[in-house]
Amino acid sequence: MPAMFSKIPAVFGRPCMFHMLTKIYCPGCGGTRAVYYLLTGHPVLSFLYHPFVIYTLFAVCWITLRYAISLIRGLVCKTPVSYRPSAGWLWAALWIVLGNWALKNFCLIVLHVDLLSIL
Repeated sequence: MPAMFSKIPAVFGRPCMFHMLTKIYCPGCGGTRAVYYLLTGHPVLSFLYHPFVIYTLFAVCWITLRYAISLIRGLVCKTPVSYRPSAGWLWAALWIVLGNWALKNFCLIVLHVDLLSIL
């Protein structure tokens, strides 16, 4: 593991205030662990902790690629073609976050299975 990521696990010891007060997960629960596992080369664990992190990585890469292509087209054709992401990207992100939140809390409240602690 790279030395720059060695301090990240210390963040895991800090409790989530929303979870402490309500005993349910917030929509972002698992996000920090997902980023940590993605940065240390474990994309499957990252996805399991919070799929929004992987979605964001792919969305940023895709939007950057499309923007770069539009810039190249503008330089070659002398007519700039701008690329603006559609609202579908935001709707997909919203559904991923809410679906993840609902699934984790359903498992926690109804099935009494704490998904974040068993990963």
